[in-house]
Amino acid sequence: MPEALGSQLAVGVCNDMRTGKDDTTVAKNAAYRCDGGTGSVDKAKGALIAEAIKTTY
Repeated sequence: MPEALGSQLAVGVCNDMRTGKDDTTVAKNAAYRCDGGTGSVDKAKGALIAEAIKTTY
C-alpha cells in the first residue's frame, strides 16, 4: 500500500474512533477501505488494522 493511501486509511480509522463509532463498525470500515487491489481484507483483518492504528496513535 502506498504511503499516501496508508495515511488516508489511518486518518479514516482515527476519525471513526474519534466520533465514537463502535469497534465492529470501525473494523468493518477499515476492512472496506483496505479491500481490493491484489489483497482481500475481511472484518477480522480490519479489526487487527484498527487495533494497530489505535495503539499507535
